[in-house]
Amino acid sequence: MKTKLLASLLLLPFLSFAQSSENSDASVQTQLTLDVGFTGIQGAAELALGNKSTVQLRGGVLPVVYNPAKYTGTDYTGSTDMKWVAALSFSAEYRYYYNMTKRQEKEKDITNNGANYVGFMTLYMTKPLGKNKDLAYATSALLAGPVWGFNRPLGSRVLFHLDLGPVLQHEIVTQNTGMTIWGDVRFCVKLN
Repeated sequence: MKTKLLASLLLLPFLSFAQSSENSDASVQTQLTLDVGFTGIQGAAELALGNKSTVQLRGGVLPVVYNPAKYTGTDYTGSTDMKWVAALSFSAEYRYYYNMTKRQEKEKDITNNGANYVGFMTLYMTKPLGKNKDLAYATSALLAGPVWGFNRPLGSRVLFHLDLGPVLQHEIVTQNTGMTIWGDVRFCVKLN
């Protein structure tokens, strides 16, 4: 419950800002996509809020790297090998596309929101799935922070997407909090 409340409070200022309308021929589109990339396989819905702003909601399976070593309170013991596991993830991202008009004026392709953006992302990741949930360090996590990114159309139905930014990562079970760099590269196939 606290996680949902925190995510709602973090997005509220951006959603109210997004309601302002701008006079421009270049405007964002609502789109449904299937995304494949560093963040696994995700389904996404990017919903237009105004001429240049959207909220993207995503959910799917996220690959995660864990160190299965046990923490004894003062030191880690056991294996130092990294282990790939899978977790479910759900995210919401506010985006403001700041150079869409300029790209259109230069006759660049802005199909499927093909422009640069700044925004704010929140992501919730569950504990690892299956037998991996018993890892000594297994935890769910909440990430939130500002991001910069871009979409570039590769034809009429495929997008190349990149985003990055500094985010706050809170590991819910272990109560660890720290800053980390978020980065994602993915290909998105438009479904609508």
